[in-house]
Amino acid sequence: MGGVNSCGSASASENGTLDSTRKYLQIDSLIICPLCTKKYKDPRMLKCQHTFCYQCIKSHVYSIKQSGSHEVTCPLPQCRTWLLPAKTLLGISVDKWGTYFPKNITISKILENLPNDEEYCDVHEDKLYEYFCEDDRKLSCSTCVINYHKKCDNVRPISEFTDDPSKFEGVCKTLIADLKKSLGQSHTIINQLKNNVQKLEQQRDVIFNDLEKFRLEIINELDRNEKVIKEKVNELIDEKYEQVEILENLEGKFAEYMARISNHRTIEAREKLRSLQIVDKFTAQDVVMLKSIQTKFKTVNIEFVLDPHKETHVKKQLKNIVLDHFLVTERAVY
Repeated sequence: MGGVNSCGSASASENGTLDSTRKYLQIDSLIICPLCTKKYKDPRMLKCQHTFCYQCIKSHVYSIKQSGSHEVTCPLPQCRTWLLPAKTLLGISVDKWGTYFPKNITISKILENLPNDEEYCDVHEDKLYEYFCEDDRKLSCSTCVINYHKKCDNVRPISEFTDDPSKFEGVCKTLIADLKKSLGQSHTIINQLKNNVQKLEQQRDVIFNDLEKFRLEIINELDRNEKVIKEKVNELIDEKYEQVEILENLEGKFAEYMARISNHRTIEAREKLRSLQIVDKFTAQDVVMLKSIQTKFKTVNIEFVLDPHKETHVKKQLKNIVLDHFLVTERAVY
């Protein structure tokens, strides 16, 4: 009888494990969205009774719009039940789409009563954590064990590991030691960075003052050059005014000489002598002066021409001068 009871007990244990496994498999089939193949987030039901994540439904509607179709159907290939015209949804705010896709209350309740999210694998969201790898000190689901820990020697079910006080306490002590070390390192780094920020703020004031000083020096140099150019322009204009005045005076003399000589038949003998003197003076002085003017006086054109290539070069040089003096030196924190 004892042997029978023992066998019956083992059989009951195995059946319990199988029932538990079947239970999770059945639940998994209910809580996984067929579109994203992940655990439902805000499950919504279509009129064909199929359920999807609300965001998956939205993405499905937008893909229909991009394809140029005008009808919204169930996204499952084996269903394709007609739901409503696409323009009905696209013509209203997305916030109001929930009217056409009601929440699946049953699945929502199942999700609420499932273990907390942190009990599900971070990598395989539809799988529960069931194992602990002592070699890597990581929680794992059944898929993780196959994919990432098949070469590890110490992979045990979570319940078996936590029920072993020495193993569990040993891992906790190691973890606490690592955390203390990490806290000390992070505290040191934080202090270094805080000190660095204070130093940077002081250096910022110095750099900003130096930049302002450099900017003013460049502006002053430009102002000086501008003053020189303006003075040269004004000097050229004044010079041309003087030349015009000289020529106008010479022109007046020529007109006066011509008026006197034009009346040579009617003037008296004494005036004829003066006319000869005028001719002599004209040929001796004014002609020479006129020839000199023709040689020396020139028309001048002025303009301020910015050569695009030189302008670009100057700007580049100025940029290099400024940026080359801005130095950033990095050093690893420790």
